[in-house]
This record gives sequence, C-alpha cells and structure tokens, in this order.
Amino acid sequence: MKRIISVILCVLCCITLFGCSGKKPGTKMNIYYVNVERNALVQEEYYRQEEELERSIQEVIKALKNPESQKEVKSAFPKGVKIDSFRVNSQYLELVFNEEYRQMSKSTEVLLRAAIVQTLVQLPEIRYVSFYIGDEALRDLSGNVIGYMSAEDFLQNTGSSL
Repeated sequence: MKRIISVILCVLCCITLFGCSGKKPGTKMNIYYVNVERNALVQEEYYRQEEELERSIQEVIKALKNPESQKEVKSAFPKGVKIDSFRVNSQYLELVFNEEYRQMSKSTEVLLRAAIVQTLVQLPEIRYVSFYIGDEALRDLSGNVIGYMSAEDFLQNTGSSL
C-alpha cells in the first residue's frame, strides 16, 4: 500500500514539474495607452500569446482596447471608435475604422494613431500601418492622404503631454 502511494506521489510530482516547465510566457512587447489625463502615451509590458499573424493582430488590438491596470492608464480608443476590419499585405497593415473615428478631437486622434502604430509595428511582420474610415483613406486637415505610418513618424517622448 505504501509502495502504491509512493508511486502515485512520484507520478504527480513529475506531472507537476514537467507541466509547469513547458509553459512559455509569450512574446514580450509594449502596448501603448494614454495616461489618466488622456494627454500623453504610456507604455506597459505585454506578453503576446498568439504566433500566427492575424490572430496576433487581433490579440494586440484587444489588449490596446482593454488595459490590465485601468487605474494608471486608459485605452487610447475613445468610446464608440472601433476597428471594423484589417488587411495585411506583406509588411503593410491597413486598419478600417467605423465612422465614429471622425468625431474625435485632433489631440485624441493623434494619440490614438500613435498608440496603435507604435504598438502594432512591434509585430515582426508589420512595418507600416495605414488608417481608413470605411473605404476612404485617412486625410490630414489639408485633405492630403496620410498614408502608411511607422513608429518613426511619432515623437518618442512617452509620458510627456501634448
């Protein structure tokens, strides 16, 4: 009887030991949010679990919308603004937003673009991101198409306000 209990305990220990060691935490990256005052970007460490590109994009977009520590940071997404779909072509990611995107203030819009672009270009397969509202490419105040953006298109002084 003691022998059977000893064998069972050994098996349980082995399962516990090997079960924990095989689990990987994911791929480390930074997610960009806005501070509580909503006037500056703040980055937080994030461990991405998905490996396949489209699922990784979906996971990261979900993380952008739902920060883990909502007392210190907020999502850069204003209420009602949603990504309806996305397309990937080589290193280029195109995000299609709903019409609510047009309702944002300029400062909110710039912070949202910076948070999204600086976060998503950390995926190894993505280098550039462009924004669409429906079928229309995002334009600046002069009516010029903004086009593809990279992390270098935004100031890197995270934590300082606009």
